[in-house]
Amino acid sequence: MTVHLFGVMSSPGCANFALKTTVDQYEEICGSKAADFLKRNFYLDDGLKSVQSVDQAEELIKNTTSLMSKGWLSTAQIY
Repeated sequence: MTVHLFGVMSSPGCANFALKTTVDQYEEICGSKAADFLKRNFYLDDGLKSVQSVDQAEELIKNTTSLMSKGWLSTAQIY
C-alpha cells in the first residue's frame, strides 16, 4: 500500500504522526518557533497562536509553511 485513505478511523492518528515526524526531521532547518507552534498549538488541521506583532506572525507562517513543504517534498520522493 502506498496511500492512506482519509476518512477512516485511523486518519487523525496518521496525520498527527506525519506532522510530528516532519517537525522532528526539519526543526533545525526551519527554526524552533515553527516547530514549537506545530507541536504545541496545532490540532489535526487547525493551528492557533497569538504573537506580539504582524511581522512575527508573518515570519511564523513563512517558517511553518517552509517546514511543512519540506515534509511534503521528502514524502513525494518516495513515490
